[in-house]
Amino acid sequence: MATSGELRLLTVQMFGLFVFILTTFKLVLNRVNGFDALAVLVLAVSSTITYTGVYGYIAESVVFGIVVAIFAMTGGANRRGMLFLAGTLILSEVLIKYKRILGELDDLDACTPIVFGSIIQACLFASMAYNFVNEHEASDGDKNEYEKRTWLTFILLVSSLSTAFKALACTHESTSITSLYLDTFRVLVLAVACVANAEDETLENVS
Repeated sequence: MATSGELRLLTVQMFGLFVFILTTFKLVLNRVNGFDALAVLVLAVSSTITYTGVYGYIAESVVFGIVVAIFAMTGGANRRGMLFLAGTLILSEVLIKYKRILGELDDLDACTPIVFGSIIQACLFASMAYNFVNEHEASDGDKNEYEKRTWLTFILLVSSLSTAFKALACTHESTSITSLYLDTFRVLVLAVACVANAEDETLENVS
């Protein structure tokens, strides 16, 4: 009988196959850009994490930071803001996945790093959402940058929800299926965001 983890892996792998075929087709038509490659990278890392072990979880955290950094950069963030956001997210991801990377810590409560990481992501989302609303009300700005910031805010929302449920499950010493579904959903959102923006970039280049 299959487990929920195997269902998550199958979902990501099937979507990954779709994106890979789509990217290959665009490659034949010479319409591939950076976002296409990023979508393939996100799904490749996530769908092979079961086999890559510790390095897979490290790679997944780094790729997540890279995707967020690119959306922040194309959304109008300066270099320091982009690096701060990406670096902080990678740190929070390492804290949340520390058991997979380092194992149990003898001198620290098992849930403390996870709770701290989830708080960091919640604060980043709240900050991003606040800036997003205020900047949009103040000025219409560039439409492309606005769409990138919209995707970025949504990615951070899904990620903060996923980590919040992980922290809640840890403190209550239970297994959260919701966090597993949200974690899978986050991977798919990252891939969809990259694919959608790849199509936009292709259309802009053609026109």
